[in-house]
Amino acid sequence: MMAAAGSFLARRRAASWPRFLLSRAFGGGGGSELAPKRVLVPVAAGTEPIEVAATADVLNRAGARVTVATVDHAGDDGLLVEAAYGVKLVADGRVADLEGETFDLIALPGGMPGSVNLRDCKVLEKMVKRQAEQGGLYAAICAAPAVTLAHWSLLKGLKYVHAQPGADYVIEEFNSVEWKCSGIPQVLVPVANGSEEMEALNLIDVLRRAGANVTVASVEDKLQIVTRRHNFSLIADIMLEEAVKRDFDLIVMPGGLPGAQKFSSTKVLIDLLKKQTESNKPYGAICASPAYVLEPHGLLKGKKATSFPPMAHLLTDQSACASRVVVDGNLITSKAPGSATEFALAIVQKLFGREKAVSIAKELVFM
Repeated sequence: MMAAAGSFLARRRAASWPRFLLSRAFGGGGGSELAPKRVLVPVAAGTEPIEVAATADVLNRAGARVTVATVDHAGDDGLLVEAAYGVKLVADGRVADLEGETFDLIALPGGMPGSVNLRDCKVLEKMVKRQAEQGGLYAAICAAPAVTLAHWSLLKGLKYVHAQPGADYVIEEFNSVEWKCSGIPQVLVPVANGSEEMEALNLIDVLRRAGANVTVASVEDKLQIVTRRHNFSLIADIMLEEAVKRDFDLIVMPGGLPGAQKFSSTKVLIDLLKKQTESNKPYGAICASPAYVLEPHGLLKGKKATSFPPMAHLLTDQSACASRVVVDGNLITSKAPGSATEFALAIVQKLFGREKAVSIAKELVFM
């Protein structure tokens, strides 16, 4: 369930919103000289990371200036936020320091207990109530409408958007093989400065929901990496050098051109990927990474794959590039942030079966 206030309506497939609507609402595109609209996305322990990333990413693309702020008070962890499913984010600032600021939109992500923690923040409650009283835009998704806005009595007289049946995800599969694991699937997700946050977080979140043991490894010289769109800071679990000591059932890379270029120049990662293919173990990539990592290192030889459309010409075999998710034996590839959830669900299907993937898709209100 999602609530809409004023003229703003947050939707699950935000990436498919008509661009002109976003440009008019948030001051981006078309050579507009309007000042960028300011958007506040509050976060807390237990917040759903996909919803934070999607909101910040899409509104940034539209030209808005997005601030991700934690409701937690100052402490030893600084601006670190322990989001849902073990994802560690670094906020831009604190809600308590923004009480006197004016925002064009305040958008609340969901997640539990994240929505409860947002609800219990008195400063945030005051800010959102003031926003509503002044006719400003405010929005919430997932658990936040019922747990947070309703508790603040900010849904009275408003219409609700109930879950609607979504579209099924489609896998284009060639040379089907079973992806075998000896136990709980061990998955490595490398990240770099410039990785696409929506792609990385969809992989981490969805695969952890399914029960995989996901290890996020930084290919940089520290655990904290800065992502592609919002300059979102994500804290990896380990350094890549530590990952070399472990065995993984799957290695899968997010895209984002700067991140993909860093992956491609990281010998330790390329050696891991080559070892993975030589062992006939699954590996994958999305967006820029098929074209900038797998292709130049011979990891797509004899394989069907897809990639970010403007980069598809870099693939030797472009026959499957129209597909959103492509599986060829132990290889899985996908197109872009807009197909990131389908990509993650397809991996769940290969590792755990169709029934598990459909269950998670419904939990996400994806279908």
